[in-house]
This record gives sequence, structure tokens and C-alpha cells, in this order.
Amino acid sequence: MVEQAPGDADEGISRQLIHLARFLGVLMISWALLYALWFAFPELRRDAEFAEAHKREGLRSRQIFAGDRPFRVAVFGNSRLLAAFQPERFDRLSGGLVESVNMAYPLNHRAVIEDLKQLLAQTHPPTHVLLTQCVRPAVPWYDTGRVMRRAFPFRTALRAGAQTLLSGDPAAEFEALRAQHQARQRQLDDARGYLFLESLSRFKGHRLPEGFRAHQPLPDAHRRCAPSDPAVRRLLALQARDGFDVWFVPVPGLEDPRREQPKASELNSTFEGSGVTVIGDDYWLTGGEHFADAVHMNPTGAAAYTGELWALLRSRFSRPTAPSRR
Repeated sequence: MVEQAPGDADEGISRQLIHLARFLGVLMISWALLYALWFAFPELRRDAEFAEAHKREGLRSRQIFAGDRPFRVAVFGNSRLLAAFQPERFDRLSGGLVESVNMAYPLNHRAVIEDLKQLLAQTHPPTHVLLTQCVRPAVPWYDTGRVMRRAFPFRTALRAGAQTLLSGDPAAEFEALRAQHQARQRQLDDARGYLFLESLSRFKGHRLPEGFRAHQPLPDAHRRCAPSDPAVRRLLALQARDGFDVWFVPVPGLEDPRREQPKASELNSTFEGSGVTVIGDDYWLTGGEHFADAVHMNPTGAAAYTGELWALLRSRFSRPTAPSRR
């Protein structure tokens, strides 16, 4: 048996370390290139991701409310509300009393406090905050999901990038993506935060086929909280400081015969006397003709939901002027 000299063993380990270093170097360079591509080309981002980035940038760079109407209403929620609440329609139904904005985007319930603080610091802060789900603390930096989203935000953009590069004319394809992105920006601004998530729609006419069934949780799953929850306490502290109203309103969901019909919200007793008003049921169920997929509404459904919401809240906006919030 031939014994390996110590020098040969050290040399073998050194080669392995060199190979490992090269491999890690290639990974880091690839990651940096993909991250730079994602950052430089927002055209490649999905609708919901784009909406979140555009709304948060808007909070930092411009006034959200014009301040020329008695009531200023900020509506928070997740992507379900992003595609369901139409501020333009709500404001039109109010007859000029209300100026509203759709502040919804995915995982918004963990960013409500920070977004609201930025709104309250503006020249014309909201007089009313509408919630469709409970506010939660921001995700800690060490959360696995947050780390993955921060470290690999380009995961969902890879498919769009690959399709562009593999198309017959990448330059023309990218120009089309850029034009589409600019149109999305204008659409989101003109619609005051409402966005139909067309990229998620897979059915003809953007409506679910008759008899469609989906195993989806009830849309009130994120509505279970109490005034003692840390994030809710922060919200109530902001309310006490700035004097805006906080209303819980129903969230839209797909009608399913296997589900119970909506009941009076359990939040009524939970938030009684807290300064938070719970209005209506936990959720509003409607048929597949109002949905583009199992979760998100099409424009017809969004118009119906917005109309129902105005009908529910109309009497609460009957005063000719809003109380001062400053």
C-alpha cells in the first residue's frame, strides 16, 4: 500500500478550496448580474410586485391626496384588494365628498403601519383608514421568507427575461415590455392604486367558467386580531395622535356552496370600545363571473364590490365637512 505524503494531502485540500472558491465566485457574479438586471429593468416584474414598488415609491416622492374634498380615505389590503377596490368609482359615487386611494399590495398587512406613518406625515393626511385584514408587525430581518424575497427578488422575473431573450427579436420584445410597463404606471396612477391583475387571468373573458370550484381558504383568515396585539396598539396610538377613523370592512371572496354564508363579524365584540369600527360582515361572497382567478376579481367584479362598499358606508359620509385632522 502506497502512503500519501503530507505535502500531497495539503496540495489536494488546496485544490479543493480553489475549486470551491471559483464555484462560489461564479455564483456571486451570477447573483449580482441577475440582481442588477432585476433592479435596472422593472419591466420584467409581475403586476403585483410592480404595484408594491410603485406605491411605496409614490409615498416617498409625491403627495397622495390633493386635499380638495372633505374626506380622504386610504384603503389597505393584500393583492385581493389591489384588484377589487376602484377609488375612481368610489369617489364618483360619493358625489365629490370623498377622495380615496387603494394602498393594497401583497403582504400589505405587515406594512400598514409604516405606509400609514408616511401618509400621515404628508400635507393632506387621510381622515379615514379602511382595513380588510388585521395589521401585523413587520417581518423580522431573519425570517426565511423575507430573506429569500430580499436576496432573490428576481426569481419571478427570470421567466419574462428568458422569453424576451429567446424571442425572434429581443430588442423589439423589450421595447414592447417597456411600453407595457409605462402604460401600467399611468394606469395605476390614473386609477389611484387599483390594478386588474391581468397576468394571472387564464380564462376566456377574464371570468371563471360556470361551475368552477377552488379549494381556497375563507377570505377572513387574516382578520383575527385584538386591540392588545402589538401592531394594533401602534395603529391605535397613531389614531389617538392624529384623529383619523379606522374601519374594518368586508373583504371579497369567491362564492362556494361548501362555504358558510357570511355572518356578523366576530371583530364587532373584539374591538368594541377601542376606537376601531367594524362595519358589515367579514366577507362578501359573489359568483365566478366577478373573478379572473380563484382569488382576484376582474374589472366587473371590482366595480360591483366597490359599489357594495359605498352602499355600506354611504351614511357614514353624510356630514358636509370632515373634522380637522391637524
